[in-house]
Amino acid sequence: MRFREKTKILSEEDIKRKEDLANKILAEADKPASVSSKIGQTNTAKKTEPWEKINEEKDVTVFSFRIPKKEMQKLKYISQETSMSLNTICLRSVKEYSKKILNELKKEVGG
Repeated sequence: MRFREKTKILSEEDIKRKEDLANKILAEADKPASVSSKIGQTNTAKKTEPWEKINEEKDVTVFSFRIPKKEMQKLKYISQETSMSLNTICLRSVKEYSKKILNELKKEVGG
């Protein structure tokens, strides 16, 4: 038989700290992601981007996202017509778009 852990009564200080943390997280959640100001700064050593250190064959991340039904049907149609998996289609698109955005960012910061 499992016993529930006795409920702890939080002090005013604990409650305040937790509320402050929650408010900080919520305030940051609404802000758009920002590009690091360090991009494009010259350094004596060659700067390596975070993704350059990753072994693509071994390091894989599972990522799910919401997609409108209409777009999903388009992807399924492309998959059936080309015999490419949905994953391959999405990965190709992400790679192409990421490359395009990274090039634009490099131009903006003078790289």
